[in-house]
Amino acid sequence: MPEELVYRSIDPLLTEVLQFFHQHLSQVSFPDASAEVLQMQAGEVMARADEVERIRSQLVEAKSRLENAQAALARTASKAISYARVYAQDDSELTSALDALTLARQLDTRACRRKPSNGRKKKALPASMEQTTMNTQDLALLAELTHVPQAAVPREG
Repeated sequence: MPEELVYRSIDPLLTEVLQFFHQHLSQVSFPDASAEVLQMQAGEVMARADEVERIRSQLVEAKSRLENAQAALARTASKAISYARVYAQDDSELTSALDALTLARQLDTRACRRKPSNGRKKKALPASMEQTTMNTQDLALLAELTHVPQAAVPREG
């Protein structure tokens, strides 16, 4: 093992011990605590660290796929509500049931906010956010995933 070898994910104090045993006691064998045993355990630590990095990377990718799927579902749900509104125009009971949907109410509110005032257009929300509704717990998770400070997350109330 070269002296310059850097032990990833191993505490510097332990790295110092590993290097000491390699340099000064590599030929000495203590019961279950030789340079060879220390090196094998250091290898195990580095392998587990690599495993954590792989899984962390997979988690980031999975969260991205989840967000994409949630955005696609939100867009489709919005479209479905729009079709249902047209379909329910002559059916007051169905219209009332649609109006009771939280997402439908939020879409109506957003549509009103997007109407131009004084001839100026308001900026539209990004498509991935425009047609979604989430409870406070979902918003907190989204904030965590996108690194938004918790203070920016609306509270239910």
